[in-house]
Amino acid sequence: MHLSKRQIFWLIVLALTSLWACGYHFVGTGGDGIDPAIKRVHVRTFGNATNEPNVENTFRSAFIDRIIQGGRFQIVDRADQADAVLKGNIKNLVRTPLAYAAGNLAAEERWTVNVDISLQERDTGKVLWANSDFGLTGDYKVSSSSLSVTERNRKEALVKLASDTAERAYSMILSGF
Repeated sequence: MHLSKRQIFWLIVLALTSLWACGYHFVGTGGDGIDPAIKRVHVRTFGNATNEPNVENTFRSAFIDRIIQGGRFQIVDRADQADAVLKGNIKNLVRTPLAYAAGNLAAEERWTVNVDISLQERDTGKVLWANSDFGLTGDYKVSSSSLSVTERNRKEALVKLASDTAERAYSMILSGF
């Protein structure tokens, strides 16, 4: 079937109109899930129930960076300056082998994290959004010849996992899921 340029034009117009009419929008840009009066957010120091030192700082920094990038909220240093407080506790962080190389040595590993996250109004304590078992994974390569390369890959993967966790949680907070 051959369509003329005019038919193609009207099909495109129809498709775009239907997207507009159905209320389609990009998640994480409108902030419809949170009261517009909530403008200032304080991110508390995350708890760390794992054996991984300083991981709470990595995750807290990722959440602060994501909130700043989003532009919907202003980050404040103290809870008493905030309209809402974001709290997090890293409940579980596990490394597991994902793929093996010759000699039964790990060639790739996976981080799996579970975080308890909540956003609460500071004055009332009302929970605006919470997920007590927010989980994500991140993979990285293991070097059979260099422990320092493996450690660098492991740390980079952990930073990316923290960033991905913050990104996903931020989108869910704004969308009300």
